[in-house]
Amino acid sequence: MVGTMFIRFLMLSVCLTCFFIIDIIYGSVTIPFQEVVMTLLGKSSHESWKLIIIEYRVPKAITALLAGIALSISGLQMQTMFRNSLASPDLLGMSSGASLGVALVVLTKNVLPNFIWLQGQWLMVAAAIVGAVLVLFILLIVARNIQPAHLLVTGLMLTALIGAFVSLLQYFSRADDLQQYIIWSYGAINNVTWEQVPYLAITVFLGVISATWLQKPLNAWVLGEQYAQTLGVDIRRTKFFLVLSVAILAGGVTAFCGLISFIAVAVPHIAFFVVRTSNLRILMPFTAILGAILLLLCDILCNLPRTSYTLPINIVTALWGSPLVIWLVMRKKQ
Repeated sequence: MVGTMFIRFLMLSVCLTCFFIIDIIYGSVTIPFQEVVMTLLGKSSHESWKLIIIEYRVPKAITALLAGIALSISGLQMQTMFRNSLASPDLLGMSSGASLGVALVVLTKNVLPNFIWLQGQWLMVAAAIVGAVLVLFILLIVARNIQPAHLLVTGLMLTALIGAFVSLLQYFSRADDLQQYIIWSYGAINNVTWEQVPYLAITVFLGVISATWLQKPLNAWVLGEQYAQTLGVDIRRTKFFLVLSVAILAGGVTAFCGLISFIAVAVPHIAFFVVRTSNLRILMPFTAILGAILLLLCDILCNLPRTSYTLPINIVTALWGSPLVIWLVMRKKQ
């Protein structure tokens, strides 16, 4: 069993490496493979190609890898916590909460007081995490009084309510602020610069560390809260850190990359299909690596062949994610 899992993980690691390299090679500007290699080795003399590869494609590929890991792990945590196969930050309103935080920063930056201790990207990250945390706390309170099957409807209503408030902010905002927010909301991993990559990496690292630390109590949680309590799991403490972990992962990615849908809800199911176990010590690493692979693949598909146009990442993720979610709902009905 261990040997089989190791072989599968090794194969996925090779696949991840291949997609990472392809994402760097492939783009709207055709660059020969040997020139890409020479540029990465620091031996290329072609300045324009060097600029495209080093300053644009490499940070974009790293961002796709980090965002894929963060979103897929956050989706796995939420599905385990709520014991609902459709729970995810985007379907339950957490991503909308994060977008509300960003909207308040971007659309009201000339009205709100100037925070000396939080500026620029970190202000957006903090606002996104706070927004995601507030929505998740609301969901935790509501989940005590409703059936798990109704939780998705509650999340959708929260998303609609938050969307209405964001639309109100957009209506009264300035044109340049509105344009900045709309571009952000499309979801784009190609806007993350080298200066921002370390901040995104730190955010994802903190979220992954906390998720790894929570593996043991979450494994007990799979069989229900009462069973977890009998094993000595502190439910309130675990919930708090679980909310914080999911908010850091989903909120951090949303702040840097905008709204990226369907990765969080779909990837954990693909990972379960691969490993056929609910043990998070095995399932979580596979979920992380599959999330990175799929988001890199989506980023590759965003580049339209023989054109200079690049599709928003949300379009590509929705094209394969929506049918998968529909199939999951139909399977639950059977």
